[in-house]
Amino acid sequence: LFLVFIVPRTTPAQDGTQILDTVDVAERFLWGPEETVGIAFAASFLTPEARADALDLRQHLGAYDGRDLQLGDVLLDLSLDGLGYNASWRVIGPKTLVEPYWASLRQRAKSHSGIHSMSTRRFAAGCACD
Repeated sequence: LFLVFIVPRTTPAQDGTQILDTVDVAERFLWGPEETVGIAFAASFLTPEARADALDLRQHLGAYDGRDLQLGDVLLDLSLDGLGYNASWRVIGPKTLVEPYWASLRQRAKSHSGIHSMSTRRFAAGCACD
């Protein structure tokens, strides 16, 4: 019996976070090479309401390129843990909208305002286009 664990390779970013290897995504998630940002989150929330608030798909992030974007527009995937109030999710979208969302969550985690702990990783995006 052999167990194989696949661990994504990471490289350090200038802000101290880790950058995961490139994730290929649908073209709708790509906003240009300089503007597209991908961030993977893993968080432990203090209450189910705090988790629901942070992951509200209708949460308005702002306007970009003439389009109003909500969290659901940039959410790549989401996994909810049945133990406690944990979640892991990935977002990919325009830097000017994704980074303020990230900063808001970091501030909540730092002040323990609904978030007990959180880790984040940047990832590069490639096109899964044919």
